Amino acid sequence: MALGWAVTVYIISENEPLHSKWLPKEISMRPKMGFTFPWEVWLRNGMRSQVEKSIYDFPDDNELGLNMKNCRSVWQMFLSHAPGVSWSRVWAIYVLLRWYNENIYSG
Repeated sequence: MALGWAVTVYIISENEPLHSKWLPKEISMRPKMGFTFPWEVWLRNGMRSQVEKSIYDFPDDNELGLNMKNCRSVWQMFLSHAPGVSWSRVWAIYVLLRWYNENIYSG
């Protein structure tokens, strides 16, 4: 049976990592650098309507005891790039509201 693709298997010795054959040493031997997800961009753009719906549709009088006026203010400050209001504050509010709506609220 023809699959239309082929797999090449390389033997890797403990003394010579596979990446060292193709990459310069300054790249292959550098320390791990990590990766950051672009939450701020996602919240301001692709997820914006979802976040706004969650924040503005959540009742002011709620059993969580959240002050929704303050939550909406945090959202607006985030959108206006106010100092000290990072994506993580908005994300925490959004996740709590979504979790509540999907797991607790039965309306």
